[in-house]
Amino acid sequence: MAELGRSSIALYQGSGPTMWRCRMNACVRLVLFTSMALCLLACTNLGGTASDVIAGSRSESYGPESAAQMEAKARSGDGHAQALVENHYREMGDAALYRQWMEEGVSRGDPAAMQRLASHLISLGGSENCRRAEVMLVRARGLVTDDDASFLGALDSTMRRLKGELPGSTPCK
Repeated sequence: MAELGRSSIALYQGSGPTMWRCRMNACVRLVLFTSMALCLLACTNLGGTASDVIAGSRSESYGPESAAQMEAKARSGDGHAQALVENHYREMGDAALYRQWMEEGVSRGDPAAMQRLASHLISLGGSENCRRAEVMLVRARGLVTDDDASFLGALDSTMRRLKGELPGSTPCK
């Protein structure tokens, strides 16, 4: 009985293990709430445009009515349009046009197109494709500045995939 009385007094006085857990839970909830608020703020697109969407993602595509317009933009050197056109043909299952558009980007010196084509070649396999993929990745790395960390990460990941250094991957042969 004496124990019951002591913990009641401790709870009333704002100390003891029960009150400490309550304060800790409140702190954890506050940290979680603050983290979620910061994440939402960081992910919110204030004043952005549709071009802020990652090129080639499924969330951004175009219909047949704008295909000619998008291809014209891609031919004029618009890298974003280039990626959209590639993705359009990839999603349609037209491997020949998908590859043709990646090759066009590579011929214009677009490092992102080089990375995408290298990744495609790695998936096809074969010694010639693997050698060409490696040359393209090295060339793309030389065209990119150290300021673009996310793209450098993609290049490094593709190179590691080529060499079989990623878990579950085998060297490209």
